[in-house]
Amino acid sequence: MKEMPGKMIKSVEKFSDLLHKNLIIEFNKEKNTFEAIAKHYEADCDAVILAAIARERLLFIGGSFTIEITEDEQHFLVGMEAFFQKTDGEWVVKKNKSSKYPIELLILDDRRALKQERRIAYELTHPEKGEQHD
Repeated sequence: MKEMPGKMIKSVEKFSDLLHKNLIIEFNKEKNTFEAIAKHYEADCDAVILAAIARERLLFIGGSFTIEITEDEQHFLVGMEAFFQKTDGEWVVKKNKSSKYPIELLILDDRRALKQERRIAYELTHPEKGEQHD
């Protein structure tokens, strides 16, 4: 296996900072769909998975990327939860949630859907297997 670039290893070391990108700057309102947000974070999620495999010798089992509404329904959070196993079978979970983002960053249809569903989840798949986030 190739040695992982330092950027990927730092992603695991700074896992608590992973999902704190500023969506307000990086997206304009017309592009703030659930799919656009998931796509935006795809590389970060992949980097965490690949670094955990390389650095910690973990086996990636699965996980999810989520967009959740806050209790006040004025904000949303993005999060990642990834499940791994050590060689001895012990489970390892890596997870985090972002800071709050104003719900107005989402297009109207997705705002309505999030208020109704409360949580939208995308399955994480192994990045090296050529699969994409569902």
